[in-house]
Amino acid sequence: RIKFEEKLSHFTAGSEEENAKLKATAEALREDIKKKERESSHREAELLEDANAFREAFEAAREHSRNLSKANKMLFDHTLGTFTARAASKRSLQEEVMAKKGVE
Repeated sequence: RIKFEEKLSHFTAGSEEENAKLKATAEALREDIKKKERESSHREAELLEDANAFREAFEAAREHSRNLSKANKMLFDHTLGTFTARAASKRSLQEEVMAKKGVE
């Protein structure tokens, strides 16, 4: 009976040590998971901020592009109008010259 109790206490002692090690390992893993979750949440927040900054920059670039397109159209219309007016003026001048030559 004494040998059985010695063996049992030896087995129980080993189990208690293993249980303590397992509990310590489990606690370390829980802490590591919590740390990783905090880091992940922080990284998600950073990525969200980056995405919002990118979206704002993209919208500003799009608005700038629209403004450039409007300015280019206005410049084209002005240039076309000037060219048309000059052509009409030149035609008118040619007609005038021709009319004078025809009169003489």
